[in-house]
Amino acid sequence: MSAVFFHHFLFCYSELFALKNKFPAGTGVMWKAKEKQLSVEQINGHVAKRNRLIVGRAPENTEMLFTAAELYGAMAQCSSRAKMDQHAARAQLQMCRHLIARHVDDKNDRFALLDTARTLKDYVGKAMTGLVGDGIAYLQMVRDGYRWVDHFENHAVHGKPPTTRSPDYVFSRTGDLFVALAESKATKGASRAAFTKTVRDGYHGQVEPYLGRKIGTWIASHGYAVGSWMKSVKKAEIFIDHTVSSGSSSGNGEDPSENSDPRSVRFGSYCGVLTLLFGPDIGEAARDRRWRPSEQTFTTVDWLDRTWIVGEDAEWEPLVVTGEKHLISNRDRCDL
Repeated sequence: MSAVFFHHFLFCYSELFALKNKFPAGTGVMWKAKEKQLSVEQINGHVAKRNRLIVGRAPENTEMLFTAAELYGAMAQCSSRAKMDQHAARAQLQMCRHLIARHVDDKNDRFALLDTARTLKDYVGKAMTGLVGDGIAYLQMVRDGYRWVDHFENHAVHGKPPTTRSPDYVFSRTGDLFVALAESKATKGASRAAFTKTVRDGYHGQVEPYLGRKIGTWIASHGYAVGSWMKSVKKAEIFIDHTVSSGSSSGNGEDPSENSDPRSVRFGSYCGVLTLLFGPDIGEAARDRRWRPSEQTFTTVDWLDRTWIVGEDAEWEPLVVTGEKHLISNRDRCDL
């Protein structure tokens, strides 16, 4: 762990410790069980340049419900990337998970950050807001039919990159040889107009330049910029800018070099899951194709007539068996 990150982590932990004293367990502030609602309130389509490999797709899902656990899982999936220190990423994720629990209520139906989130130090608030935005973007894409995700930087652009900027994620869905690009944006301070421009610029500057190009083994036929506007303390909103077809036909083409194969994206998605389950070392070894599952010892639990693989971070102490086929946690609150 670098000295810079350790210094940053100490400051973040001091913020967390202060919050624990300000909002002790049992005050009703912490978000634990309430299912939250979030809507797509703004959709803007952009006509793509004429290219038979580009096919627009508007978002079909405009409303979603999610629990705290689902959001934390989405944030974790977005953080499990290869080209950053995964130990640092995990520490940051855990910090943000505890912060979110104390800045989202467990009462209202709509997802929103409480006004107390504005009291955080700038760098802490930005880290939390960014990770929440990533998680919301991930949930939106999954709800819209995409099953696999990987980070754009894990795939090489063929030829000269069209720009120095790039999108965050690559998504793949069943039955589609082409993939979708996604850029996540988030704010808890910008005005609606300013953030609308931010999302639009994210689409034009980070998504659009890569559409129809060969990257790795795949071609992106469409893309999205997904923005999480969290300025209101009553409800957050999702803004989406997306690709609209220019009217030209598309397809894999007759030239085999133009064929799009999304398997590398799906492989990267599974490597991300392995990182979450067994830690960065195994996740990176799997991505480099050096991991041998036959040489790995797995901890398993038999429950509900199935065998479950237990991740390395499982906390055994709070798990108790109350009877046949009942495995529960004996924790009634979230402690630091």
